[in-house]
Amino acid sequence: MNWIQRKIYLYNVTFGLYMLDWWERYLFNILVIVLMWFIFYNSSRYVTEYFKGYDTIGLHSNMFSRASDSTTETVTNSLCLT
Repeated sequence: MNWIQRKIYLYNVTFGLYMLDWWERYLFNILVIVLMWFIFYNSSRYVTEYFKGYDTIGLHSNMFSRASDSTTETVTNSLCLT
């Protein structure tokens, strides 16, 4: 028995698939594959959306532009008052 066959055997024994018929085993494996696809797909979408908010270049440039805008407004307002 090679390494892959041992892992398949361990998977069958761990989940109790050795006692199922061949079609039940295929059905279970298809459901597991679909479930894993949903998990990986949605987690990849979540991670990309999560890290879009932490774009370091965009975050710093927005901070500096806000700071410069508020400084410009303060200077403009103080000049208008005098």
